[in-house]
Amino acid sequence: MPEQMHVDEFLTALLAISRPLESFDMPLLDAHGATLASDIYAGDRLVMHAGTRIRSTQIGLAASIGLDHLPVRPHPRVVIISAGPDLVEPGKELHGSEEFETNSWILTTGVREADGVAYRVHSIPDDEEQLKAVVEDQLVRADLVVVSGERGDDSFDLITRSLSALGEITTADVAIENSGRHNFGLIGPDRTPVVTLPGDPISAYISLELFVRPMIRTMLVAESVHRPSVKARLEKPIASNLGVRSYLRAILSEDSKSVRALDSQEEMSTLAQANALISVPEEITEMAAGDEVIVVVLRRRLDDMTTQTWPVILRQGDITLRPLRLRDRGKWDRLRSTNREWLSPWEATMPRVPGDKANRKLPTYFSMVAAHNKEGRTGRSISLAIWHKGDLVGQISLGGIIYGALRGAHIGYWIDTAHANQGLVTSSVEILTQYAFNELKLHRIEINLRPENDASRRVAEKCGYHLEGERPRFLHIDGQWRDHLSFVRENPNIS
Repeated sequence: MPEQMHVDEFLTALLAISRPLESFDMPLLDAHGATLASDIYAGDRLVMHAGTRIRSTQIGLAASIGLDHLPVRPHPRVVIISAGPDLVEPGKELHGSEEFETNSWILTTGVREADGVAYRVHSIPDDEEQLKAVVEDQLVRADLVVVSGERGDDSFDLITRSLSALGEITTADVAIENSGRHNFGLIGPDRTPVVTLPGDPISAYISLELFVRPMIRTMLVAESVHRPSVKARLEKPIASNLGVRSYLRAILSEDSKSVRALDSQEEMSTLAQANALISVPEEITEMAAGDEVIVVVLRRRLDDMTTQTWPVILRQGDITLRPLRLRDRGKWDRLRSTNREWLSPWEATMPRVPGDKANRKLPTYFSMVAAHNKEGRTGRSISLAIWHKGDLVGQISLGGIIYGALRGAHIGYWIDTAHANQGLVTSSVEILTQYAFNELKLHRIEINLRPENDASRRVAEKCGYHLEGERPRFLHIDGQWRDHLSFVRENPNIS
């Protein structure tokens, strides 16, 4: 009997069998097209970031600093197989109950869009022994195997029996409207992950986006595993069945504020037209125009708010907020040295965790700048230096950025003692708050500060943050867990 599984439960099971692929050194020409596994330095200068796709320019740069190999993380090799006695390749004539084989074409190109290396198997097995033989032959080049069958899942049992002969297979009824049964497990001598998707092409595509894409991105150790999601308001009513989650093909407006479900959801043409999926929870059966929904963004003509252009540079009057650059090191070192005693009672420290052998040394300036740039590019946090009339005077950050149902972040800051009590931090906090509200469309910003830090409290209150409550032993500061007061400000334009 198939297991009854919710969407999140099924995804968790799939990610548990998706092992990150091992990185290795590769000769320069062979590394072309792969993903860089670690940062590359020329002396103390960071010249290439981990996670960069290696193009001709990266190859040339590596050669110019004397490297003949690069550390790479291979892109997962995904074998796509369609199986069923009534499937026919496009371009041939149909007879009787035959149908054109569609899924492998969708899945192969979808895998490539997820940065996997896709191998489409051209033969279409139509019995158990043929399918078993094809899968065994393909395991030698597979990090993941994806199998689909015919519409109506007529070939699902055939696929399940064939895979079960090769390893451990679990069959699941995933609670998605108009979907079908899925298989997952590990097969062959290397325990290669395998997934079976529904035979209906629309259902197969949705499962590719929800399940296969995150598996590939997990194996690749990608910074973004899931498609971005936003909140938007419905342009017209929608309906769904109770007890299952629906994913409706839709058009998301360019400003991300409204979304319209496409008509004729049963038509394949909706896949080509849609740039988003409306996610309707299991407990909802009807939603009205104007209701707010979660939207999975498939593609956009404009950059999504979760991936703002980096670097972020904000200016107002004599104040500029911008990321630190490598050439700012001298100014940074002098400022930090001058303010060491002034700042140490308020700065975060690393707690000691039993069994944790992590290096607790402070990062070098170059590794700090690299980390800030990496976090900024992914939209997880924005760390900016505070400049006043061209002088470096402090730092401010918007950290813990999260979208979805929360849409929040927290702000932290410090200022040079010689520039304290001049309103520079207050102005910087207001500038960054407005950016978070107006550009990132965040709902809630927190400032967490120690009760004895009167100056920081005045900054929060002047910027319109209100005291929400106390958080005992909230952050590890100056070597101990310290109590904090949480000040909060909400965006009045996010309802």
